[in-house]
Amino acid sequence: MGFKTELNWILKLNKQQGLDETNLIENETYEFFKREHRIYPIDIPIELVNEDWTALGQVIILEYTIGGGHTNGKYKIIEIYPKEKQRQLQ
Repeated sequence: MGFKTELNWILKLNKQQGLDETNLIENETYEFFKREHRIYPIDIPIELVNEDWTALGQVIILEYTIGGGHTNGKYKIIEIYPKEKQRQLQ
C-alpha cells in the first residue's frame, strides 16, 4: 500500500488556496491550503508563483501539516518582485 506525496520547491497558489496577489506585504505571514500531501523545505527561500506560473517573489515556509488528503501551512514573504523582475517559470 502506498502514500502519494509531492516534494515541492515552489509554492504555487491561487486565490482559493490562500493567494491574494493584490495584497502581498513583505515580512507578513499568510496561510495556504493545498489538496493532496506535499512536503516543503522549512526556512529556505523558495519562489511564490501564481496559477499562471508567474514568480511573484520569494517566501519561506514556516510550518505545515499533512493529513486527510490535504496540506495546510503558513508562509512568510521575504521579497516581493517588482513587475519588471516577475517572470514565467514554466
